[in-house]
Amino acid sequence: MINTIKLPKKSLDGIYGQVDYYSGQEDERKLREDLASFQYSNYLHEISKHHSIEVMDAEVEKFLKEIPHNGWILDIGGCWGWHWRNIAKKRPDVKVVILDFIRQNLSHAKNILHDDLENNFY
Repeated sequence: MINTIKLPKKSLDGIYGQVDYYSGQEDERKLREDLASFQYSNYLHEISKHHSIEVMDAEVEKFLKEIPHNGWILDIGGCWGWHWRNIAKKRPDVKVVILDFIRQNLSHAKNILHDDLENNFY
């Protein structure tokens, strides 16, 4: 028997699920929501201020070598998911699930990964 993943219903914004309980982390949630509320015209430029894109791309390449054919990746706390932006070209057989408790981070991920969402992200 093949196991299947049943996802909750997709919301109007195209994102699955909703977090309503933060277990005492309301200050953290507020800080992260405030940071995620900004809009960017060039995500990679903004990301480059805080991360080495080249280093992260190399780390993703190494990581993908360990993932079996048709594998799944669960990225817990994936935030904007920008590091998966080339996965459809590099490993179209791999599916990625990005989990983040700040919905706006997932909206940013949709903006960055828009071309790959339908085929590679759930």
